[in-house]
Amino acid sequence: MNDATSTSYDRVAYPSVCHIDMHPSVIGAVAALCGHTAIPRENYRVLEIGCGSGANLMSMALAAPESRFVGIDLAPSAIAIANNVAASAGLSNVRFETCNILDAGIPKGPYDYIIAHGVYAWVPGAVRERMMRLSGEMLSENGVAVFSYNVFPGCRLREGLRDMLLSVTKGIEDPVKKLERGRALLAYQIDGWNEGDPYAAAMKMEAAAALKRDPYVLYHDELGECFEPQMLGDVVALARANGLDYLGDSHVSLMAEALFPGPRVESARGWTDGDWVKFEQMLDFTMMRRFRRSILVRAGKVGDRRFDPARLVGLFADADLTQDEPDAQKPEIATFRTPSEEEIKTGNPYVVALLKSLGEAYPGALDLGKYAREHELSEHFLDALVSGALTLRTRPLACTSQPGPRPLASALARAQAATGEMNVASIKGGAAKLGDAGIVAFLLLLDGTRTLDDLARAMAEKMRVSFDEAEARTPSVLAHLAKLGVIVA
Repeated sequence: MNDATSTSYDRVAYPSVCHIDMHPSVIGAVAALCGHTAIPRENYRVLEIGCGSGANLMSMALAAPESRFVGIDLAPSAIAIANNVAASAGLSNVRFETCNILDAGIPKGPYDYIIAHGVYAWVPGAVRERMMRLSGEMLSENGVAVFSYNVFPGCRLREGLRDMLLSVTKGIEDPVKKLERGRALLAYQIDGWNEGDPYAAAMKMEAAAALKRDPYVLYHDELGECFEPQMLGDVVALARANGLDYLGDSHVSLMAEALFPGPRVESARGWTDGDWVKFEQMLDFTMMRRFRRSILVRAGKVGDRRFDPARLVGLFADADLTQDEPDAQKPEIATFRTPSEEEIKTGNPYVVALLKSLGEAYPGALDLGKYAREHELSEHFLDALVSGALTLRTRPLACTSQPGPRPLASALARAQAATGEMNVASIKGGAAKLGDAGIVAFLLLLDGTRTLDDLARAMAEKMRVSFDEAEARTPSVLAHLAKLGVIVA
């Protein structure tokens, strides 16, 4: 590749990851919950700006074979990988193109979903303006554009970290040496910062978090050419200048006050004049928020965001929940727990039944239509939803928790695993973390032609263990992959 076409992302590949909050089914559901009900739920067109090596877009294409997907990126090497994996997975409804959005030749719209994850705060102002202008030009009448980006004030500390890293790595061109130098500085500063000083203690936590991230993320983010976190108000102002308006955030946990306006909205009125964007900006200050996924719609399409149970019709939900043993002191209260130890407590028997059903059906999703007629249950359900434990969707999922006699993993997951990826696309969106080479080897066997005995024999040979040992492990490995959402129903 010549210097004229090479980018920093060609020299160091950015980790390929799927993001469930940027999935059309999830975005569409949150938009519908906020009153934007006309967005297409099938046969839609999607454009992803800054698609990288395509994992995010391919996971969308896998879930909606009748729809059409286009991904563009500045890095030719990433686009080549994306097209190769898509071809291997047999995804004929997605294509990828090398493209600079500042130039002519952008694939023409209209698009029902325009998505840009991790681009908006990592590009110069001229590119941000072009992204917003293109969205205003190419978004369909009832479509949505979703930009994710770092925000202030939460990213002020991260900016300080970046200042230090750029200072000590100045002039170092070799990516490996640059990363080594930067990571060594972080370790040095962590030891040197005085925890008795609140600011130093906060910087210490920020540096420790940076060291835990993938080194290549650090290379492109803190050590990247451009890192410009935004204010929500500024993003909305630019959107409005291009015929768009702000609907909400695709992470529904940030929408609690929009769906259920409470005392906080009224108490802030003196600072916000009743303006919703000003209120959310105030919340960003209060919560020291660091990241947003802003949903934009055409001007005039923002209605009443307050919760209406009728909007649950046609929506689905899934949740990885387990129920705790009853508390002897409060037997009437049921406690449900997520893998990250978040808790949902409820004494409403209908909600208990729903949450239990969600846990049993996972990774599948439940149709919420019948709950739309039960206002009391719906309000309790929305309380659970805004906790972040549940994922809302516009369509059912094509994955299963019950693998058949000849288990089949998605062609995309197998194609990604064949390239050495440990994080493959889940059918339900998001990333499925495989964990180790043994799981990868097992996944590659799940092409729908092998019985459970066949799988055990193949794994016994690959892992050099007895057939009995491989046979005993096969059900648990299948159950693990099913829970990750890579087994086709």
